[in-house]
Amino acid sequence: MGFTQRFDINGKDEKLFFTLKSFSLSFKGANDDWRRHKYVENFEEAIKRYDFDIRNSVNQLYEEGFLLTQVGEFELANIDRLELYPTIKSYVDKFLNEYIPYIEKHTINKITKVEDNKEKMLSAGYGIPYQVTSMLNDAKNYVKKIIEIKIILITITNTESYDYSISQKNNTQLETSVILNSMYNIASGFTRHPQHFSEQNEESLRLNIVSGLNGLPGIDASAETLNRAGKTDIRILDINTKQTRLIVECKMWYGPSDVNKAINQLLGYITTNDTNACLIFFVKNKQFTDIINAVVDIIPEHENHIQTFPNVQSGWQKHRFSKIDDRLSYFNFDVMLFHIPKIK
Repeated sequence: MGFTQRFDINGKDEKLFFTLKSFSLSFKGANDDWRRHKYVENFEEAIKRYDFDIRNSVNQLYEEGFLLTQVGEFELANIDRLELYPTIKSYVDKFLNEYIPYIEKHTINKITKVEDNKEKMLSAGYGIPYQVTSMLNDAKNYVKKIIEIKIILITITNTESYDYSISQKNNTQLETSVILNSMYNIASGFTRHPQHFSEQNEESLRLNIVSGLNGLPGIDASAETLNRAGKTDIRILDINTKQTRLIVECKMWYGPSDVNKAINQLLGYITTNDTNACLIFFVKNKQFTDIINAVVDIIPEHENHIQTFPNVQSGWQKHRFSKIDDRLSYFNFDVMLFHIPKIK
């Protein structure tokens, strides 16, 4: 798994792919070791005295563990096989849309079933066979690795390597990161001059941002624009492709209880094709750091939250969320807070 055949890995993303390689190497020999439980350690002989429910749960655990080792040792290593995965996107989507959802929904349940049956084994008076304990420990360790791999794969979906052909085709477009930086810089002007902006309402502050963004080439920023289930505060459209580049929801800060309400409102605007969204809070409270910390704590608890990335600037958080219509479809979610307290 040296990626010698891949031409579509961006140089700045190589560390992520070598981390995947390390995970694959950590599974080396796991498939053979797992099969030993059945063909050498003979767990079926050890559990034959138990009732059907226990025997069935252990046999199912064996099948799920076999899948885990297949995915970890062999499928993960197939990234360099262009005949199987002609693009990085096809490889990542195979894991995020098939293998990992199955493991999270079914495999973990099978592991939990055997965990629950341990008490029944003890009450039967025979004890817990070491083969069962060994399988449980190995399976839980493999699942832990798979979940770590999931985080890396989700991170890759946020890179140019995720779809090389699209990144090459769109390399003349204004990067979404440039749009977000411009928006942050515009609204940061509010915080530098709070005496001018603290008396303005949300609509007025929003229009200031829209006006500033429309100075950028290749995009059209509009306010109160229909997008799926309602009117989003700001929609940024690519003039050439007519595709939505970013949708933005703006809110005045009234308290922590508004965070999830705002997120859910924004989720209602996200369509199948939308990949970037931003939530802005204008904070007039004197205490600002406590509010930032509250938002940092609240957002990861949302049921659609997938991942948190390192902060870009003070008051600017980056996350990845799943969409409400398709939990296997993700979008980038930025949250910005701007401090505009009233100054006497």
